[in-house]
This record gives sequence, C-alpha cells and structure tokens, in this order.
Amino acid sequence: MISQHSSQKPPQGSSDTTMDDMISPSTPEDFDQNNMNGRSNATCQNFDSVDQNSSKPSSGRKTSSSKSTKASSFDPSTYMIIYSEAMKCKDFRKTFCDFLKLCRHEESIEFLNLVEQYKSDYDKSIKEMGGWMNNLSSGGNNNLMNTNNHQNLFLTSLNSVSTENNSSPTTTTSPHHYGKQASSSSSVSTMSCVIIEGVRKTSNAITPLVVLNNHSTLRPTSGMENNNQNNTDVNASSPTNEKITLDQLLIQQQQQQHSSLTFMESTEVPSPQQQQLTTSSSQNSFSGVSASSPQSASSPLSFQIFSQASLRNGSNVKLARKNVKLLFDSAKTIVENYIHIGCDKELNLGATQRSILHYWNEVFEHVEHFSSLGGYSDTSSSNSDGSSSTSASNGNGNSNRTSSPVTSPSSIHFMNAPRKESYFHTMCNLVFTQLDPEKLFGQALFNVNLDLKLDQFPRFVRSDQLMKFLKEKGESYTRSIAVDISKGFKGDMRWKPNDLKDRIITDDYIYFGFNVADDTPDWELIYNTTSPYLCHAYISKTPYVFGSENMKGMKLAKMVLHIPFSLDVVWNCYCNTEFAKKFDKMANTKQHILSRHIPPAKQPPYSVENPPYALQFASNALDLLFMLKTRQMSYSYTAIYDPLIDMYMFLAHSAEFEQQDNIPQDIGVQAHGLVYYMFYRVSEKLTRIVHIIYSDLNLPISSDTVMKLIWKKRVKEHQKGFADILKEMTSCKNGSMISMDQLTKMEDGHNTKLCVEENRQVYGNRSWYQEWMNLKKEKLQHF
Repeated sequence: MISQHSSQKPPQGSSDTTMDDMISPSTPEDFDQNNMNGRSNATCQNFDSVDQNSSKPSSGRKTSSSKSTKASSFDPSTYMIIYSEAMKCKDFRKTFCDFLKLCRHEESIEFLNLVEQYKSDYDKSIKEMGGWMNNLSSGGNNNLMNTNNHQNLFLTSLNSVSTENNSSPTTTTSPHHYGKQASSSSSVSTMSCVIIEGVRKTSNAITPLVVLNNHSTLRPTSGMENNNQNNTDVNASSPTNEKITLDQLLIQQQQQQHSSLTFMESTEVPSPQQQQLTTSSSQNSFSGVSASSPQSASSPLSFQIFSQASLRNGSNVKLARKNVKLLFDSAKTIVENYIHIGCDKELNLGATQRSILHYWNEVFEHVEHFSSLGGYSDTSSSNSDGSSSTSASNGNGNSNRTSSPVTSPSSIHFMNAPRKESYFHTMCNLVFTQLDPEKLFGQALFNVNLDLKLDQFPRFVRSDQLMKFLKEKGESYTRSIAVDISKGFKGDMRWKPNDLKDRIITDDYIYFGFNVADDTPDWELIYNTTSPYLCHAYISKTPYVFGSENMKGMKLAKMVLHIPFSLDVVWNCYCNTEFAKKFDKMANTKQHILSRHIPPAKQPPYSVENPPYALQFASNALDLLFMLKTRQMSYSYTAIYDPLIDMYMFLAHSAEFEQQDNIPQDIGVQAHGLVYYMFYRVSEKLTRIVHIIYSDLNLPISSDTVMKLIWKKRVKEHQKGFADILKEMTSCKNGSMISMDQLTKMEDGHNTKLCVEENRQVYGNRSWYQEWMNLKKEKLQHF
C-alpha cells in the first residue's frame, strides 16, 4: 500500500486498503450529487496537526480581535476548488472568463452561459404550456430539481449508459486474482438502477419529460454503441440513432385512425403514474437512462411532453408557435457562433461537431415544417396567427431545401379535423423534444467541460487572479465552492507492491490512469511554455511509499502537451519506431528490448497466458541524467481506444518476468512504476497529449530538485521531438502532409497499434472513461 510520508502511522485498518480505494472521491466531480455535503469524507487529517490542536486549551470566549485575526489569516491557496460547484457561480465564471480572455479562449465560458440561459427558457416554455415539466417542477421538490438542473450543466460525465446489449467482458478484479469474474458491467448497470429508484422515491408526482423506445437515444453522442459491433465508425453516427421523419408520423396517424375516436378527443390528461420513468431535466444534462416505452416498440414516436387536452387551448397553440420560434432562434445563434464549422468562436468539439450539425439540420427541417402547420382551432394548413415561417438559414450555411423528408402542408390540408389535431399534437411533442437542451447541446457541453477541466481550469486555480477574487469574496464564499486542504487531503494514490510485479493488466490500471490525470492540489507546476507548442509540466509535492524496503518513494509527474495536428497524425507518429527515437530519447536507447506479445482472451478466467487485454513485454534502459547510472524498467503494456472521448491510451507498468519471457535483468539499476500516454482529439487540427509517470526511479537521494531536472528534460525532448517530426513531414514535396494511407502503413515497431486493434476486437466501442465516472459516483453513495 502507498501512503503519504508522515511521522505518525496511519489509523488501524488502513493496511486493508485495496485498489478499489483509488476510485474514491478526490476530484471535483465526486461531490456533484451530494452538493458538497461529503467534504468531510473527501479530506483526511494530518495526524500531527490534529494532535497538536487537540492538546491546546480551548478559549472560553471569543473576542473581536480573535475574529479579525481569523479573517486576516484566511489563505485561499489552502483550498481545493470543486469544478462543478464553482462553475455554478456566475461571479466565478466571469472571473474565469476574464482569465481566459488573456489567452483568447473565453468562448467556452460564453457558450456555457448561453446554454444555461437556453435551458432556463426551455424549461419555462414547457411549464407555460402545461407540459410534463410543469407537473414535475410544481411538486414539493422544485428546489431540488432546479438545483440539479443548474449543477448538471457543468459535469464532465455521461451519468448513465444503457448496458443491456453490452456483452463484452470487463475486468475490475485485482491483477493477482485471475480467476474472479469481472464486475464493471454490473457496476454500470447498478448505477442506472440507483438513479431510477432515487428519482422514484423523491416524489410520486414525478413524471418523465420524455420517454424513448429501446432503439432511441436521448443524448447526441457519437460513441457507446453495442460492444459486439466491432470496428464501427462511431463518429459517423447521428446524435439520434433513429431518424424520425414526418412520413413515419403520418403512417402512425393512419394506424391510429382505426382506434377509438373517443380516445383522440378525450380531454383527460394522462396520469403521470402510467408513464415509464426514464429521464428528465433533473437528470444529468448529457445522458438519460433509457427504458422500454409504454407504447409499442415499433412506434417511431413514443414520447409525450404535452397532452392533447393542453393543446386544444387556442392560446396554447399560439404559445407553442411563439415558444418554438424563440427557442429555435436562440439555439440557432449558439450554433452559428460556436458550433458551425469555421465560425468566429468555433469550439473544440472534435469529431462530434459534424454529428451535432447533422442533428441540427434535422431540427431545422422539423421546426420549419411545424411553423407552417395549423392548430386545433384551424381548418386549413395556413398559419392561423399569421406568424411567419422560420428563417431560411439553419445556422450551418444551408438555405431552404427544394426537397425535404417532411410531409408537405398540402397533405395536411386533406386530413379530417381529429387527425389534423392529432398530427399537430405529435409534431409539437417532436419539435419540443428535439429542442431539448440535453439532446441539442449535451455532447458539446460534455466536450467543453472536459476541455476546461483538463486544460484551462488547472491553470486558473493556480493563478493570482483567482487568489485575489477569493480574497475579496471571503472565507464563507470560498468554503461554498472549495474544500479546505490545509490539514491534508485524500490523494487516493494507494497501490500494492504486487501490483507492480504481476504481468497482467486489468481495468483497474486504466481507471487509475484517469484518476491520476485529474487535477489536485498535489500537482506543482514546474514548467509552462508556449514554444514550440503549448505545454505544462507538473510533479507531485508528496512522495508516496510502497510497503516494500526496495522502494524508496513514488513520485507523480505529468505533462500536458498540445500539438496543432490531428489525432490520427500524432497517434501514428507516436507508434512509429523511428519517430519515437526523436521525441523520447530518454527511453528509446539501443537497449530497448521487445519480448513476447500475447493477444487478449475473449472471456475469463484470466491469466498471463489468457489476459483480459493484449500484452506486450518489453524492457528499457533509461538515460535520465548524465551523472546518474542507467535505470532499467522491465514492463508489460497495452493500448486502448475510448470512442466516447475520442482518446487513445497507452499504459505500462513494471513487472517481474520469468525466464521464458526473455527479459534481461542486469542492464542497470531497477526502476518501478506506471507509465501513461493519453491522446485526446481536441479538434480536427489539435491534439492534447497527457503523459504521466508514477514511479520510483531509485534515486540516490530523495530530491525534488533531481526529479524536476529529469522531468523538465523529458518534457523538452517531447516538445522538440514532435516539432521536428511534424516539420519534416510538412516539408515534403509541395509542402503537403504525408497522407493518412502512408501514416497507417508506417512500421508499428512496438506493437502499440496491434494492441489497440486486438483490444477493439474484444471490447468494441466500450468506454472505460464512462465506467470510471460511474464507479466514482457509485463509490460516493456508500459514504
């Protein structure tokens, strides 16, 4: 086990800590659901400080001088800012935006502010027209729902994922428990159930905003398909897996003609209890828990926000058109200014940008058609209140289309009155559902928040600008958005010695990579530059100790490097053996030895010869500094691709090998640890690399100065190496880049791409990031 250095021993029972503790709350989002009530559970006390404070006599009275002394002693630098809590405060966001203006990246905060306003307008529109939102928010839990709506706007996780069809194996067992059955899928499934039950228990009056059938999705995502569909191009999928055209709706109406006319003209509002609870605006802004529709699974439209009775009111018909136009215009402004390709404030949305725009085109067509429909009191297809049709531009540079999948108004004209009313009711529900902020901007919110959390937010919380802001706001305000870490905090860096001996790799290693990549107060910024590429480097302030005499102390080091080329180019350069020698000279020496490769097993029980992930055994001789002896790290590694966040991860950990593995043990001083590379697609022309080592290099002295020198050297090697490689590639004939066909044919000398491909064949479109977020939230519920 690893624990922080302290002159006191940890409390009894800490020795029983397992690797499950690594996913316990320690990062901003872990406090989202408890609304900061779990702070005491997220921090740990410094035992020296506790003992000293407890031994001091307490004063029986408080004087004004003591109060002023306390106020003057307030130090905002001793607080860890909670992202999801702080971002709910408009003053905090304004200060953050001012900070981002210095580097001209304020568009992310502006986008969040606009979507927040759009969400408020959307909820207000539903309530005004007597939709299900009105029933939900008029109950006794109004404040709770509003709080959750506001809060969920700033999460960076998709709260729940339907796992009914996810049959690929998962491996959350400890590396040395090969025979145990995996449990990740059950964890995600359990999490979904917890959310459903939690909302059901809140109030019997709660009604779903929308209900989707099994073939639909509530969030505009380009990932998380069925894991059995191998090598699927997730980025090509539309935000809604099933496109609902108005021709399908007409077919549905024709089928309903044979049903009772009394039902069509009934003025009774459907009972909320008859609906299946799946999702609402009270849930996470980026996802919903899908469930079976109470209607037929074949029905193309299985959701109802408004009842037929509510839309028979003539004023509601006019209000529906008015609200649709207002919401559409507001959404159009956001799309044109922040999402449209080539716009002035284009966000870094990566591959999801095109899928969002594709979804927006469908919304545009349906809104345009809805604006031309008559209402319940109309006898013709003309617009009864004289309101004009929607603007001809859809925000994506496209004008009105001559051909459209929607049904023409002339077809509606020949419908009888009951059928026309039913059609208007269906169209109204469809349009308002498609304009739902979660469906329209959910994936963009996810990407923007993830981008802020990984890049700008860690720099902002260390800035003088924030310290000044918190000083002005005072201690009470700071405590509302942050956790006091003056007496220590829970770092969750526990690991067992055996975990760096076993040759196998399981889910826990992947989750741990996400965990250590998160920003915490333990990171010390040691390097910050924009030339040749934007880059930040950190090391951990605290050494961590294994329960082994051979390991002196683990140190964390991290670099975040931005390269202005696509993910495909950067990833292929990384996998190329010759290129690796240029950007990673420290590790790619002449004594780099590649040994056995073992493909992944398709099902448990797992073992070294039957591993859950593809394994490659290797050994490196590390030239750290000129005055230090060569370090040898013998390790096993694999690589995966996560489609949800469009990221490649390379992960390796030291291990103890057997003679049959052909790994030499006498190259140099033995080093131990874990190594991670994470390659994120920020946009089509920008890639973020997060490189982390968590290692014991067996240095002669435990010196931060030596560690800083080593890490700065490595960071500069990566910067210059990638710059030289890409400069060489762009200096080809006619100044053009090497084609993707040429890149993919480059030698995969370390079998890194082979590992990705083999793991993809087993796990399909599985998202480990999603599972990690769900596991953290599940862990939080047990406090």
